[in-house]
Order: sequence, then C-alpha cells, then structure tokens
Amino acid sequence: GAMDATRARALGIGWAQLEVVPRGLGEITVNAPTLYYEVQRGKRIEMPLTVRNTGTRGLDNIQFTIDLPPGWTATVTPDNVRSLLPNKEESVRAVIEPSHVSGVGEFEVRLQTRCSTDNRPLQVEDKRVRINVVRKANVAGTSVVVLLVLGLLASIVVVGVRMTRR
Repeated sequence: GAMDATRARALGIGWAQLEVVPRGLGEITVNAPTLYYEVQRGKRIEMPLTVRNTGTRGLDNIQFTIDLPPGWTATVTPDNVRSLLPNKEESVRAVIEPSHVSGVGEFEVRLQTRCSTDNRPLQVEDKRVRINVVRKANVAGTSVVVLLVLGLLASIVVVGVRMTRR
C-alpha cells in the first residue's frame, strides 16, 4: 500500500517531507498584424508589434534584432523592454527601410526576440516577414491608359447612339 509517516517509522526507515513549489513558466508571444508587406521602392515599412508575456513568470531584458538583406536599415522602438509581468503586453514599433540599391522583388527579414526569465535565456521563435518591393507606380503611364479606355468607351457610346437613331 501507500507509504505514510507512521509506516515509515514502524519500519525504521528514514523519511523526509517534500514540498513542491511551482516555479512558473516563462513564455513570450510576439504578434504582428501581418507578416507580408508590399512597399514601393524608396519607401519604408512601419510594422507595429505586440509583445505579450503569456507565461507565469516575469520576463526581463526583452531585446529585438532584425536580420536584414545587405544595405537595409531597421529601428525598433523601444529596442529594449526592461521587464514584463505575466499577462501584460507592450507595444513596439519596427521601421524597416529597404536599400535604395536593392532591386524589386521579394525579400525576407527575420525578427529575433531575446529575453530572459529568472536570469536564464528563453527560447523565442523568430518571426519571418516577407517584403515585396515594387517599382514606383507610373502615374503618367496609368493615366494615359485610363484616358484611352475612357475615349474608346465614349466613341462606342456615340457610335451606338447614332446607329439607333437611324
């Protein structure tokens, strides 16, 4: 059967009472409204982030680094969150500026989050953000096409009206 204090004493066995204290778990969630951005060449991307402590322990020294293609720049504000209590969240803004020399196309940027709980580093999954850099919209070319289409439609309507009047 089960061993209890009186049975242990009767058998002459040494015993000690253990008390289990839950230490809690450190856990962090980084959320972004989207992980895909389309941006015109020469423009920058503003990416709002929400950092939430989803664990049961406080988090300390939360830092962000962004892995960028060559020539790109990025800033994160604030770049360091000193501490975050359980169930609390903090808003962070990342601003990513593609290089002026990098061409158009899809690029991948990695957002890394590092933090510690109880003086031990915590594993945090990196966020992969896809950025599609497109050429600047050619407003003049687009408006010429729109005017041509409108002119064509107007002439079709005029010809149609003339034919019905005959």
